[in-house]
Amino acid sequence: MINTAAIRTRVCEVVRDSILDNPVIARELRTRMREWKAFAIFGGYVLLAAVVLLFHYGAEISRSSGHIVISRSVGLEVFRSLAWVQAVLLTFVLPSLTFSSLTQELERRTIEMLALTRLTAGKIVLGKQLAGLLFALILVICTLPLASLCVMLGGISPWEVGLCYILLAAWCYLLTSMGVFWSSLCTRTVASSLLAYGTAATYFFMTMSMGATATFAAGPSPSKVYVLAGLNPGFAPDMCTMNTQVYGIDIPVWLVAVGLHIWAGALMLLVSSTHVKYKFAERALPIRLMLIGLTATMTWLVIGDSTVTTSMAQNPEYVRGLIVIAVGVLLGLICLGTTAVATGVPQLQPSQSIWSYALSARKAFRTDIAGAIVFATIWSAVACGTLGISLIWALKSSFGSVTAATASPSIIGFIVSTLSRLCIDVCVISAAVAAVGVLSSCCAKLRKNAAGIVLLFTILAFSGYMIPLAYYVNGVTKTNGPLWQLAAFWPVTPILGLTVGWQDMPELWWQPEDSWMVTAAAYLVIAAVALWLSPKALARYGGVIEE
Repeated sequence: MINTAAIRTRVCEVVRDSILDNPVIARELRTRMREWKAFAIFGGYVLLAAVVLLFHYGAEISRSSGHIVISRSVGLEVFRSLAWVQAVLLTFVLPSLTFSSLTQELERRTIEMLALTRLTAGKIVLGKQLAGLLFALILVICTLPLASLCVMLGGISPWEVGLCYILLAAWCYLLTSMGVFWSSLCTRTVASSLLAYGTAATYFFMTMSMGATATFAAGPSPSKVYVLAGLNPGFAPDMCTMNTQVYGIDIPVWLVAVGLHIWAGALMLLVSSTHVKYKFAERALPIRLMLIGLTATMTWLVIGDSTVTTSMAQNPEYVRGLIVIAVGVLLGLICLGTTAVATGVPQLQPSQSIWSYALSARKAFRTDIAGAIVFATIWSAVACGTLGISLIWALKSSFGSVTAATASPSIIGFIVSTLSRLCIDVCVISAAVAAVGVLSSCCAKLRKNAAGIVLLFTILAFSGYMIPLAYYVNGVTKTNGPLWQLAAFWPVTPILGLTVGWQDMPELWWQPEDSWMVTAAAYLVIAAVALWLSPKALARYGGVIEE
């Protein structure tokens, strides 16, 4: 029987030690709030939001031809401008709160004193992030009086305002976690600031384009929108009242956005806790489980969206193009993730076989690079399995509007046969990338150099064949030359061969639909050669050393 009292006591102790009694939070907040810059930021933030609000309200008055009585929805219109100005300001302010949280400790040589304390790496990272998050929440709360004016003007309720501020709080959590993440990976504040601002700006414009596209496609008065349309808090006034359909199930858009932001932020904080100098933390198990879970959840949500199921219902052949995009994106993300997972300090013993070391299943969820190949294979299999289940589930849920339901068995059979073959390719390619990571870890002295080698290999694998392909002209260029057989090393070749076909492409020495076997064999050879060279490279170069 579960002892709930003991669990509750343990949870309270963890919260007290990590948050309430965390000296890092107290020190960061006291240092920041004692300076005049903090209050200047508060004043400038509220003043700019008030000015934008005033101009928008003036525009609404002008639109009503100077009459005092204007539309009842003017509060909603004005609150939209308040949401957008806050989203933009937070995107440019929040990274500066945390991108130097750990790099400044290194530059000021205070990391040694911090390491001598009894604080764990997790408490240090959480303290740095929460200090920035609390400052950001104060910024957001300062605009509540302006939001109350919008409620008085009408068109939006206090409940909707509360949901909008929940979305803004989740945005603050994500961006402050992102700043700590880059600060833990970099050794210089300049590098972490560039990466933090670049990532935040890219994510802002990407989510803005998704939300704008979904809102425009849904019409002037939509009730259901794209599942990822609410990620940008600028759309919060509209998205807080809308639902999205996932496999026919109504889910609030704001709930999806808040959940994904918290999940991604927690994952970045876990990764950050493993990169605090002098404070080693073993977080491989939760990090890798969360990474697999996030991949599966995103696949399930995107494939199950109502726009996808509607397209599948109207045109079952839409499945082929969807598989091309989905498998390509998953393969690229897994290879990029494997770049970080498969590099580290090699711990191969002189008498130990490289095969028993690199293919160790019990180390698949540990920091040791020995389990990187097995983890990459598991990650790929789960991602492809989730994609297959999601596609079949989406096809089943769209049967209500499918005229010819008799076509479904053939489509389901196509999905199963195609994805089962592509799953083998994705697993083998990701395993080969992990094997290259093991080899680069045995050659390079620094982990960042080893990761750079793996990243270069991944880029060449995906884009190398496209360079000569850009000069290929069907009917003019020699179609079956040896150069074009490098398609065996192009990860996209089996995807095209099994789905949309190999039309207007160079001739291969094998059937295009058999490319999955050829590509799998080619990357098996790469993996075997990389593992065979690893012990020799380790004996000669010594491999990555602990930084």
